[in-house]
Amino acid sequence: MTILSRPQIVFNEVTTETTTSDWTNDTVTVVWTATMQNGSILDDSNVEIAALGAANGTKVINDASEAYKDHQVGDTVAINVAVQGCVFNSSALTYSDGAAVPANLTALAAKLNTFK
Repeated sequence: MTILSRPQIVFNEVTTETTTSDWTNDTVTVVWTATMQNGSILDDSNVEIAALGAANGTKVINDASEAYKDHQVGDTVAINVAVQGCVFNSSALTYSDGAAVPANLTALAAKLNTFK
């Protein structure tokens, strides 16, 4: 039996007695790239950022089911993203050109997000 394992992107998020998913998460449309994956950091225009654009990262793909889908480069895809009030798994966040450095994610941090 094959067991698929993926790193958890969000460890925790702000919660209330009612639903918080609408406050912490969103669904956006992206144009799929060759490097896009669960944990990819996007800017306000839903484009995957490179390390040089780290300060402009405002959301993170948080959709483990993407690994089961066969998206091709250039496909337009509706995808779940974590936006604010989240505790992110730093080791699971990625730029289009490599692993993310949380200290550089200033726009994401400004949205009440933290990194562990």
